Amino acid sequence: MALKPNGEVYDLRGQKVSFGNNVRLLVCHLIVQGLSYTQVIHLLEVLHGLNISSGEIALMIKTKHQSWLASYQKLRAKIRASPCLHIDETPWAIQALGGSGYAWVMSAPNQPDVYFELAPSRGVKIAQKMLGSFKGVRISDNYGAYRSVSGKQQLCSELIYLETSETLDTMLI
Repeated sequence: MALKPNGEVYDLRGQKVSFGNNVRLLVCHLIVQGLSYTQVIHLLEVLHGLNISSGEIALMIKTKHQSWLASYQKLRAKIRASPCLHIDETPWAIQALGGSGYAWVMSAPNQPDVYFELAPSRGVKIAQKMLGSFKGVRISDNYGAYRSVSGKQQLCSELIYLETSETLDTMLI
């Protein structure tokens, strides 16, 4: 299978198969939403009469990833340029890691953009990688990885509220 610069795909039988940008975006969206390649293949066949292979799906994802990477890196840089940012992580099943892993998220309160990155752990090295050379105030929970990174830290307001409520409840008993 070969991919031309304009996105046309040729299958192994030599028949020209060309999927438009909307189909490629739909495939990427469905995969991101958690559908398997098999489910995407079946859905496209049943709803649109399209025959697509697992290899074509993988190639579409790889091609879109490469075309979006520069914009994705600019998004991360834009958030890091903010005077403050929110950062958090949560368990996330990453197929390549056997279902383990974490999704990290960063956003700035003065813009609508959000940066996501999947990682194998929630350790200090990942926190440092996410923050890069960020010099502002990071807003996070009280997880140790954030406290281990140099710079100013502000606890998120929800955590402050919960800790204050727990302290008050203890005092009133």
